[in-house]
Amino acid sequence: EHVHVASAQDQSNIDGTFTATDLTYDKGQGDGLVATNGTAKISITDSHLTGGGPSTGDMLSMHAGDSLTVNNTEITGAHCAFHIFGLTSLTLNHDNIHGNSYGFMMYRTSDGGTRTITDTNIFDNAGFGIDEGSAANHNGPITVTGSYILLPTRYGMKLPVAVSRGPNSISE
Repeated sequence: EHVHVASAQDQSNIDGTFTATDLTYDKGQGDGLVATNGTAKISITDSHLTGGGPSTGDMLSMHAGDSLTVNNTEITGAHCAFHIFGLTSLTLNHDNIHGNSYGFMMYRTSDGGTRTITDTNIFDNAGFGIDEGSAANHNGPITVTGSYILLPTRYGMKLPVAVSRGPNSISE
């Protein structure tokens, strides 16, 4: 069954497990889906997440969480499609992330767990497609496969110069 949330009046807090399929979610001007509990598990499939534009709040904000899985979903109209500060596992597969200020701001994910981005398009965001910030904000390994990450005028990824935490990989 299709679920439609139009112009949410406030952020949607997730403290446990959240699973959505065929969701149309308009976060409006503020933040969208927010997890602050270290056990939060979010899974979104076949959905369209939008907001008021790249100068508005973040769409998926994880200040702590166990897992975030997004499949076959479009995310547009947010400051950050993903603002991640503490997460164990991330899986993106066949997604389109565009029209935001940033695709990702991802800081201090767990050294354990996995972070994979597969067959996902991250493009036409005003800032970086993926921003890992400084070396102090290191993440565990991230594997990007078969994905398109690009900005209109510069590189799509900002990785700290001092990153040697290995086994990050980018492949076709």
